Amino acid sequence: RFVRELGVLSLPEAVHKMTGMTAARLGLPAFGRIAAGARADAVLFDPERFADTASFEDPCRYPVGVQAVLVAGRLVLEADKATGERPGIFVCDRTDAPVPIEGSTP
Repeated sequence: RFVRELGVLSLPEAVHKMTGMTAARLGLPAFGRIAAGARADAVLFDPERFADTASFEDPCRYPVGVQAVLVAGRLVLEADKATGERPGIFVCDRTDAPVPIEGSTP
């Protein structure tokens, strides 16, 4: 929307905000960029068709316009179908993590 409809961002700027900028904020230098020594994570998408279809009611809907997803160089999604490969890792921003109160249980 911000690229095609509003023209607020160029496509490279939008991709950088969703990849490299996010990885840098999380302190993950091997993520979010294509370079020697970086993780081989990539999304092959059609920029004319790509659109987020998730909503508050259905937050897990796949976007449209994605042809393939590679994680750590392994194909995990192709033509809207999972391949069964699961090379990913869970990443979270620990700077905003709640701090447990002494004596409490989670």
